[in-house]
Amino acid sequence: MQGVGFRYTARNVAKSLKLDGWVKNMPDGSVEVMIEGEDKDITEFNQRLQDKMQGYIRNTQINEVPSSGTMKGFEIKVGY
Repeated sequence: MQGVGFRYTARNVAKSLKLDGWVKNMPDGSVEVMIEGEDKDITEFNQRLQDKMQGYIRNTQINEVPSSGTMKGFEIKVGY
């Protein structure tokens, strides 16, 4: 997924929905996203990302974890 603007698109969508979290490239070429927010906004985030990046997404895995409530803003992380 790297090299197609996914992280910047994810950041823009997250900011438009006022979601907190981060996005980063992984060593295997995949991208990992951690987001906090209301369920409806997270669902909308996933849908918008699918719509905007549909030609590049081959597989999606969603894992729900309890919210820490400590994330503020949305950032692109550099490195693994």
